Amino acid sequence: MARSACVFVVAVALLSSCDPETGTDGGLPANPPQVFLTVVDANVIGDAVHGNVNVSGCKKVAGIELLQQNTRLRTIDYVQSPTEFTLEAGFFAPFYSQLGIATSLTLKAKVVCDDGRTNTSQPVGVTFFPIAQRFSTASGTQVVPDNFIAEGGLGGSANTFIGCGRTEIGGTAIVRVGKDGTEINRVAQMPFDCSLSTVISELSTVNNYRWIFEPGVGAFALHMGTFVPGNRIKNTRALRIGVGKNGTAVVWINEPGTANRIVKLLPPLNDNNGWEHRFMTDIIMNADPVVDEVGGAIWVSRWEFDMGTRLASIVPYKHDLTTSAVLNGVVNGIPAVLLAQQYPRNELSEPIIPEGLFSPNGELFSLPVLSYDPDGQIRTTVVSCSTTGGLCEGSARRWTSPTFFGLLRLIVPFSNNNIYAVVGPYQVYFLTAQLGTIMNLGEVPITPTGSLQVVGLQPGAGSDFYVLAGPAFGAGAASYPTEIIAVDSPQTGELWRLDYGTGESPLNGMNIGIDGNAQVWLRVGTDLVKPKPNSEYRSDRGPTPVP
Repeated sequence: MARSACVFVVAVALLSSCDPETGTDGGLPANPPQVFLTVVDANVIGDAVHGNVNVSGCKKVAGIELLQQNTRLRTIDYVQSPTEFTLEAGFFAPFYSQLGIATSLTLKAKVVCDDGRTNTSQPVGVTFFPIAQRFSTASGTQVVPDNFIAEGGLGGSANTFIGCGRTEIGGTAIVRVGKDGTEINRVAQMPFDCSLSTVISELSTVNNYRWIFEPGVGAFALHMGTFVPGNRIKNTRALRIGVGKNGTAVVWINEPGTANRIVKLLPPLNDNNGWEHRFMTDIIMNADPVVDEVGGAIWVSRWEFDMGTRLASIVPYKHDLTTSAVLNGVVNGIPAVLLAQQYPRNELSEPIIPEGLFSPNGELFSLPVLSYDPDGQIRTTVVSCSTTGGLCEGSARRWTSPTFFGLLRLIVPFSNNNIYAVVGPYQVYFLTAQLGTIMNLGEVPITPTGSLQVVGLQPGAGSDFYVLAGPAFGAGAASYPTEIIAVDSPQTGELWRLDYGTGESPLNGMNIGIDGNAQVWLRVGTDLVKPKPNSEYRSDRGPTPVP
């Protein structure tokens, strides 16, 4: 009996020490209230996060707290089930330094009943990227073309956007639209169809022309005032184009069974001051031509290889802008070799051809030199060479970069040609154009998230640079950007990283353009987005942690 009494006494003591909040069922404690938080969009590219809170189990709700993890953001009054809430961008500013921009949030709601009972909802993940404006059409149609060039902005001029769009009868044409998606201009008579691969050149301020280049098809000049095509070349296997500041274009054409050739074209229709220069059929151009109108020259780089020895030679050619005559030093009828290297192969045993880069006047040529390490893995070293002194050695070699692990195949200049982005499928390094030294924060490359790979690049204004990444769908499968990584300066590292879509089509992804006033514009799905200036993002985020 004593043992039983002892157990009973202990049980009574435990009951009496419970939370004083009780229900009506004989003094047993009431169940905690239930609270559920939902958001309208888990990937917010806008000015606020919108959502709802549902509560059950309270006779009356005394208050709701919205939390980021365990940090209180704000309180809201619970007026009905559900109660809507809005969290403006300012609530998330304290987290940018730790979580970055776009911010990966973990939101929760905590309810307090009028009788003191509390409970917290399950967490909800939200990504928030604060922007200045977002533009949509009332019908939900696409605002700007899939790939676009942004125009205007200087002096308050209206922003317009040009790119390849579909016509009502099923063809394609270059169009210009406004921020609301309204069509302003359309090329009425296209020399040939455009596509997602269409390249639109920088604007020549001398004559108001851009060049429209369709790889494998041709190129034509387009007057930006009249939207009427000028000179063109079509029905050719055109593979590269170079355009001078005054609008002079040089196109490389490589057609099986015929001689390679470069063709010079001036923008106005029927201008006959162009020419054609032919090469041997086995020549490959491994750099975009450079048109130096001030110096009166055109530079091209020929990559000549021997399948038997796997030895490749890079030979720069300087042509007279007026006559096409070869101007640089010639040995036995051929300009001197700049570099010779053993080229690596891809999984199909095809040569991996690195992309070279001429300086604006053609007197320097930079190239990723590819090699194998003892384990058979590709390594990359970038060299910069004078094109006026034969082999790239001794004083003719301006600099040699550190050696990088992995394949870096492309060089993109920006910041007024003072910085080079050296790009591979999975990493981007920044080098000084003067010395070839690494500029990346902590000397760590910019890398896409997870298994994404680099699918596009956009030099910005000043030291801004943008890397576009998308999924790897396998050989021959197109991938469209689902991630944009912004760098405001290589030394300060990544500024923001935005994700959207799945990349199977352009509308399941994003694209980017920069107007004449250095304003960035994004196509996000069907919408047009105007981000804040990078200076504001940097001010909000503070220094990027060293990787």
